[in-house]
Amino acid sequence: MPKTYDSFTADTQKEAILGVLSLWIRQRPGLEYGNYASGWNYKTGRAAYFAEARQIARQKREAGRMLAAIAWRTLSIDAEALLKAFRSFSGRLTVTTTQDDGGRWTATLDYCTGQYWPTEYRAAVCAVLGTALFDAAVADARDGGHEFPGIVARKRLRAEFGRLQGRWMD
Repeated sequence: MPKTYDSFTADTQKEAILGVLSLWIRQRPGLEYGNYASGWNYKTGRAAYFAEARQIARQKREAGRMLAAIAWRTLSIDAEALLKAFRSFSGRLTVTTTQDDGGRWTATLDYCTGQYWPTEYRAAVCAVLGTALFDAAVADARDGGHEFPGIVARKRLRAEFGRLQGRWMD
């Protein structure tokens, strides 16, 4: 059952969605050291704990970089494109947007945990943002008349984002 977590209010729908995603990735992961390093496998558990902590920190940096890239792409990625991108990560991360009488938008995130919250909540955001960037790059390549827009989009995103393209934008 999904649980409502964060909400954010802004002047445009896109700003509200990006704002709530920014709040989402800034949450503490909640890793518990005792779940990893206890009993006979203290050294192995300690290594696993720090490996997951590094992975979670990397996902935060990557999500922040993609959020910034989407924020300045005002023409190719709008609120509708962002909403479509929430289909990724098995649809476990969903957003609901509402507009009040004053014209302000509020975005609320819902998330259904798969197996382990700390290692996947930022990955869900990365998957959504990567899908939005990839869809926009494919649309741009298709509009440019390229015969294989997916290949062109991957090359362009690889040039801009490096290894991020292979992890999240495919």
